[in-house]
Amino acid sequence: MTGHSTAVIVGVGAGQGLALMRKLIRAGMRVAIVEKDSALLEPYRPADFAGRLRCYVCDTTDAPAVAALFDAVRLELGTPELVVFSGNAHRPAGLLETSPHELERCWRNSCLAAFTVAQEAARDMTTQGHGTIILTGATSEYGDEVSRVALAVARSHLRALTLALAEELGPKGVHVAYVAIEQAAAHAACHGSPEWGEADDIVDKYLFLFQQPRPSWTHELDVTAEKS
Repeated sequence: MTGHSTAVIVGVGAGQGLALMRKLIRAGMRVAIVEKDSALLEPYRPADFAGRLRCYVCDTTDAPAVAALFDAVRLELGTPELVVFSGNAHRPAGLLETSPHELERCWRNSCLAAFTVAQEAARDMTTQGHGTIILTGATSEYGDEVSRVALAVARSHLRALTLALAEELGPKGVHVAYVAIEQAAAHAACHGSPEWGEADDIVDKYLFLFQQPRPSWTHELDVTAEKS
């Protein structure tokens, strides 16, 4: 990990996003955290970690807004070397309970938002010849959660997007990876369940990808919940 470099975390949440933010700052990095709802950022605003943390409000489905976000990050923190996308918005529902509007909304907040973020991050990273983009999904795209049809569709598209970006950007020095987190593991990370792995265990997977040397890049990584 490079000290004094910059990371962007889209969707900090209460679990692995928060743990990742803290670990990166402790390592000396400058970190931008991004949420669509400003209220979700309020707990982090009072402590700026000696000027190494910035909070940004952005609708990441809006490409011009994402471009403005990255302009602000470059100006205030520096050009990002690591971008982690964990955006999500869905309501558990089966096929007959899911409206076309809900399916589209979930897709926009997952796949479309990831596209706009990755596109903007890639502009700088391909110019620099290095950087890491990590898109977070869930194991629901493999069909193990039949009550989450909208999420399953959105996440399968997110995985396909990641693999396409990895093929395109890899030769330009940009590492693109997809992390699929099992729902039990994500729940444990967010709620601190003593039975399952902690948020730091998931964070270590992100750092593993960020620190990988180019000849051995991993492009897909599943994170499952196993009882300790």
